[in-house]
Amino acid sequence: VAHAYGSTTGVTIDAADASGGIYGIKAEHFGGGALKITATGTVKGTVKAGILADNESSSAASTTQVTVAQGASVTGGTIGVELTSGTGRALSLGNGGAISGIKGIVAHTGGNATLTNTGTITGMSMSRAAG
Repeated sequence: VAHAYGSTTGVTIDAADASGGIYGIKAEHFGGGALKITATGTVKGTVKAGILADNESSSAASTTQVTVAQGASVTGGTIGVELTSGTGRALSLGNGGAISGIKGIVAHTGGNATLTNTGTITGMSMSRAAG
């Protein structure tokens, strides 16, 4: 679990392998700069999400970017990858690997949400976004 308060440079997480009883990777960002998560191996959250990226920054320059690299896998008990921005910041997910969960991807934002997929996504996906 990563929490960032007041950071002006943002948060970057690069994970080869990660697992947890609830989340594989859980990042909450409340400062400036971007929230970036890259998974290059196996990420597993047993109960909830494989990756939860929550950006609550009020900075206009703050964005959220999650990348699942080619050959990587992200699995969640309920959600593969969840991206959230309660402040309407842009969200992006690039998938070259495999994402799976009951819901493969969930994205919540008042801003734009972008998905680039060259891998596989298993489970239904939903998005609440402006664009």
